[in-house]
This record gives sequence, C-alpha cells and structure tokens, in this order.
Amino acid sequence: MTSLCCRVKTSQLRLWESLKRRQKMPHDSAKAQDIRAKIALSDLPFAFVENPGFLMLMEHVKPQFEMPSRHYFIEKALPALYKKISDKLPVIRCTPGSNLTR
Repeated sequence: MTSLCCRVKTSQLRLWESLKRRQKMPHDSAKAQDIRAKIALSDLPFAFVENPGFLMLMEHVKPQFEMPSRHYFIEKALPALYKKISDKLPVIRCTPGSNLTR
C-alpha cells in the first residue's frame, strides 16, 4: 500500500513547453546580466568559463543561458562592471601635499 504523499503525477511536456525550455535567454535579459556579473566577480581566471565541467554544470543548472567566451568577460563584462562601480564612487582628487589618511 502506498501513501498519498508519495504519489507523484508525471505528465509529458507539451510541445510548446519543451521548445520554451530549449530556447536561449536573450543576452540583454536581467537574468543573463546577473549571471555574467556573478561570473565576472568570482575571482577565477576567465578561461574557467570555457572549462568543459563548468559548461556542463551551467547547461544542467540553467540550460537557457548561453555562456559567453572568456574574451567577452575580458573585453566587455569586466570593463562595464568597473565603469558601473567607479561611477558610484566619489571622486577623490589628489593635489600636491594632500593627505588621504585623514
């Protein structure tokens, strides 16, 4: 005798549901930008994004995400992140004889 809590109803995906799961997310979507920013901040060499194990993990975790190359992170993602952060920081002007420790 099986209990009611252990019964799982399984059904086959509809065609449109299956196609939607395979569709890649837009590069400019908030989720894609968030994933790329987290990878850029991970303090790992950017060649890591081309590691077969990491690519398989990302395909399993978020199959809709299309992993950019390491060149993308070096040439676009990191400079954009730097600009975003530096724009929020106050400008410190160093003049001869100024003391930044006070």
